[in-house]
Amino acid sequence: MSKSDKSAMPRPLSEDLAHYTKAFKYIASVGDYFEVAQKWTEETFYGHVVEKLVTNLGDGTDGKLLRVLGIGSGSGELELGFLNKLLTKFPKIQNCVVEVTQYYTGYGKLWRTFPTLGCETASQDGSQDNSSPSHRIDAGYVRDALRQLQIPNHEDGFAGNYKITECFSDEESDEGNLALDFLTHTIRFRDAPSDLFQQVLACIKESCVQRGDERYFQSKNVCFVITKPTESATQ
Repeated sequence: MSKSDKSAMPRPLSEDLAHYTKAFKYIASVGDYFEVAQKWTEETFYGHVVEKLVTNLGDGTDGKLLRVLGIGSGSGELELGFLNKLLTKFPKIQNCVVEVTQYYTGYGKLWRTFPTLGCETASQDGSQDNSSPSHRIDAGYVRDALRQLQIPNHEDGFAGNYKITECFSDEESDEGNLALDFLTHTIRFRDAPSDLFQQVLACIKESCVQRGDERYFQSKNVCFVITKPTESATQ
């Protein structure tokens, strides 16, 4: 798409696996997500998940199989940390991973403001097409569902920071484009209609903190530890 032709929305990032992987690897390289996630795993996951499983199931010494389901585990770094903690008490684990498309979580403010970014049904101004429900599932959606179903849970989380200074440069760069593509889940978002591009960039900027000459996008990752309801609670 040429610079003068910005009349159409770019394609969803999910349509190009190679570009998605490249954008993901770049955003991961400029962020501290895995570091803070590992710290959360070390400090919180064991107490809220592993110890509760031991209380409810025993410590696994009886040889029973612990089944673990991962949904959208990606490259697996975060889930590997969980499994290593579980293995300290449950030596026999079956881990099944399901990868899905058109389902992403995070970046809540950006995607609530522009709910069809990265969707096949996106309009030129990024507004929601009411004929097709948004595929964005964020923490608020999960929280409301748990409350309505009266399912016991513990909510926790950690914040990640990503250096995306290049997104705001007047000069186009591969780094800035990859960061924008991943945040918006579109291919070549810089070629989006000008009005939408500026509005989205302003929204991203509002979620950034500035440290010296650098800008860091902040994203809070919410973790729900959900306890299976007892039989009496579901009747």
